[in-house]
Amino acid sequence: PTPKTPDDANDAARALRAFVCARIPRCPASRASKTRGRNETFGTSDGFGDGLDVDGYLRLKNLTFGYARPCVIDLKIGVRTWDGKHSAEYLEKRAKSEAGTTHETLGFKVCGAQTYDASGALQRLSRDECKRIRMSEALTKETLENFVRDPATGERNAWFWPALLKQLLSEPLRALSYRLVGTSLLVVYESGSLAPSEIAGAVCVPESKLEARYIDFCHAVRKCDGEDVDHNFEGGLKLFQRFVESM
Repeated sequence: PTPKTPDDANDAARALRAFVCARIPRCPASRASKTRGRNETFGTSDGFGDGLDVDGYLRLKNLTFGYARPCVIDLKIGVRTWDGKHSAEYLEKRAKSEAGTTHETLGFKVCGAQTYDASGALQRLSRDECKRIRMSEALTKETLENFVRDPATGERNAWFWPALLKQLLSEPLRALSYRLVGTSLLVVYESGSLAPSEIAGAVCVPESKLEARYIDFCHAVRKCDGEDVDHNFEGGLKLFQRFVESM
């Protein structure tokens, strides 16, 4: 193989930084600071150098801020939500919880969703509805279709999920230093505004206000030396892609 050059390394670093900025929610800095934070999880500057004393606190960002009618769906990605490095007790608990769900067959499960109907009324999945959906491929398909259906025209927007999964799988997941376990994909867009973009690398037109972010990293596990492929998370995305392309 051709040896990597410093330019190759710089290109890889830029790609990873762009990926993290696009997919990992960040709390906006509240004031300027001469210091800069560093995200040890992803090996990139996190931009949190705002001088705030946040020890012992979580920093949160409202991803639906600025939307009139935000459509939101939470999809837990992966063929499982446990890792061999987790405790036996946790592994047993998660394996029992996942039994019979779409994790293994589809690579994800629906954890929650909200949309708006033609009159502007909020439609939100209940916990019991989510439990039924995650046990059924047919109900999962229906949920994904309903999430992107235009409330006024009934337009199916069948292009959306394949386009989004294609974009997600083109990004440098393998450059992350952790295996993502129990991580969700949170998708947000403005109700009634979905339209495909003609710009390369973009899924939707700007008016859609599309956000697709990875959330929940409390069960992530550091990769072993020389490990690049996250078979659980990347494998889940690939199964997800196969499923939506067949819809």
